[in-house]
Amino acid sequence: MAWKQVKVKIGKEVIDGMAKKNYVEIPNTVDIGETVNIDGKDLKVLSSNVILRGDMIKITFDAGASSKTEKSKDGGETTKQS
Repeated sequence: MAWKQVKVKIGKEVIDGMAKKNYVEIPNTVDIGETVNIDGKDLKVLSSNVILRGDMIKITFDAGASSKTEKSKDGGETTKQS
């Protein structure tokens, strides 16, 4: 699989990154939480490691599952796993 340029949103920060398979590499400028948003898709973070002498972070995510909050027909919210 080739590298793909993506937009990674962590909190209010949007960062350009490069993704491949189930990981993305971004500049080491933010703290990584439990989830990241990659090209509009919320993904669970499995691990994050500092690479390239601290200049970059490699974030491994669960590519098979994403969670999104949706409105149910009765007006409540549900979490959808895909």
